[in-house]
Parts: sequence; C-alpha cells; structure tokens
Amino acid sequence: MTIGDTMLLRAMLNHIYLWQLEGRLATVSRLARATGASRATCGRKLAQLIEHGYVQRVGRTYVTVAAMEPEQQRCVLERLAAIVRDTAQKLANLAAEGGAPPPPHP
Repeated sequence: MTIGDTMLLRAMLNHIYLWQLEGRLATVSRLARATGASRATCGRKLAQLIEHGYVQRVGRTYVTVAAMEPEQQRCVLERLAAIVRDTAQKLANLAAEGGAPPPPHP
C-alpha cells in the first residue's frame, strides 16, 4: 500500500467519523467530492475499510463500527489531528527538499 492509499483511507475514515458525529450521511458520492478521488476509487477503499472492520454499510451510507463515549471521541480526534499535523509536516519537508509539490492550501 502506498502513502497515497494510506492517506486516502485515513481521510475517508475521518470524514465518515466526523460526519457521523455531526449527524450527516456518508455516501460514496459525498466521500468522492470531499477527497477528490473518483467514486470507483472510493468504493474500492470503502470495501477495504469494511473488510478491516472500521466501517459498515447501512443502505447507501457508511458508518463507523465502534460507538465511543465522548471522552474516547475526544482522544480519537486529538490523535487524528496529530496525524494530520505530522503528515502536513512530512509533506512540507518533502516539498522543501524538492521531492514533491507543496500541499494545496484550502
């Protein structure tokens, strides 16, 4: 699995989890728009997340499998934020070394 694959899986799982907390539905189309990946790619990645037990399909939507208490949710969100910061720093370092273009800024 490439770094790009890993980042896409993490991004998709993060979106599903956060949307679930917000009461929003996670669909293949919404995930494709949020990540910039094709619907077909999102479908394949969702199959991987399901296979590994991270999400489950409910009709046309996807939800995280494990329900967590608010304190556990806070810990997970802090960990996810740390992962994002670490990844952003690695990408910035790689770009500074001329290995890749800098990440886009929203």
